[in-house]
Amino acid sequence: MKNYILILLALFLTHSALTQNKNLDYKYSVKIYNLSSYSEETNFRVKSGFQRYDNKYVNFILLNPTIAFQWKSKKKNFKEIELTNFVFGKHTTINQIKNNSTNVNQTTYDVDQKITNVSIRYEYLLTFNKNKDYKTVFSLGFGINPYFKGDKYLPKISSEYPSTFNDYGLNLFIIPRFSYHLTSKIFIELNVPICLVNSFFEYAFIDNPYLTYKQRKSYTLDIEELPINYSFRLGIGIKL
Repeated sequence: MKNYILILLALFLTHSALTQNKNLDYKYSVKIYNLSSYSEETNFRVKSGFQRYDNKYVNFILLNPTIAFQWKSKKKNFKEIELTNFVFGKHTTINQIKNNSTNVNQTTYDVDQKITNVSIRYEYLLTFNKNKDYKTVFSLGFGINPYFKGDKYLPKISSEYPSTFNDYGLNLFIIPRFSYHLTSKIFIELNVPICLVNSFFEYAFIDNPYLTYKQRKSYTLDIEELPINYSFRLGIGIKL
C-alpha cells in the first residue's frame, strides 16, 4: 500500500509540474508603465503663529512614465517595487503691478520654490491561473506607498518669510490587474490601483522673526480613508 501511495504522489507532482503555466516560468522582469491619475488633496498650512490657511489641489496627470522591477516569491507569487515619482527642481513665481502712467513695475511677490517629490510603491501580488497554460493571467496586488514631498520657499521681498513644508506620507492600495503574454519574453499589463488609506505627517516652519521659535513651527497629522486618488497603469514587461 505504501508503494501505491508513493506512486500516486509522484504522478500527482509530475502532473502539477506539467500543467504549470509556462508564461509564469520566469524569475525577474522589468516593466515600463504609464501611470495616469486623478487626485484631490488639501494641505493645512500655518501662515503665522495665529492664522492657518488651506490649500486644495486638484491633480490630473495623463502621461507619467514609471519603472518597476518584479521578482518571483517562494510561493510562486510575485513582488514588485516601482519608482512612481522622483522630482528635484525649482520654481520661481513673480507677481508685478505695472503703473501705466509712469511705466514702473512694482514687485508684490517674488519667491523661489525648491521642490522635492520622491515616491515608491511596493506590492505583493497573488497570482491566479498558475496551473493552466493561459496567456491571460489575473492577479491581485496589495501595495504600500511611502512618499516624501518637500517645499522650501525663499522670498526675495521683505513682506514674505522663508518657509519649509515637509510631508511624510503613506498610502495603502489594493490593485486588481491582468497581464497578457505576447511572447515568451514580453507581456503587457493593465492594472487599477485603488487607494484605501492615505496618511501623512507634515512639518512646517515659517521663519517669522516676530514670533518665538516655537510659534514658527507647526505639525499636522491626517489620516483619510478611501481618498479621492484614482489611477490607471498600462505597461509593458520584459522577462529576464
